[in-house]
Amino acid sequence: AEAENGCLRKVILREGRIVGMVFAGDIDRSGIVYHLMKDGIDVSDFAESLVADDFGLISLPEELWRQRLTARSGATAPALGERPS
Repeated sequence: AEAENGCLRKVILREGRIVGMVFAGDIDRSGIVYHLMKDGIDVSDFAESLVADDFGLISLPEELWRQRLTARSGATAPALGERPS
């Protein structure tokens, strides 16, 4: 958990996957964490960065953030956790 400037960010992991989260105050990037949880992504390699002040898409491994950016641009892209066809 990370608490600073009245903001709380807590991510609960089980076997490298997010099973719960609490974001209070600054929740701008909570959607990224939510989708990692929803899609069952193993976050073991970058778990510490999930609660960092500077966390964002670029904090994710390149494969994951490229998928998210492609999906936002309207192009067809696999969801997090899916393999491209």
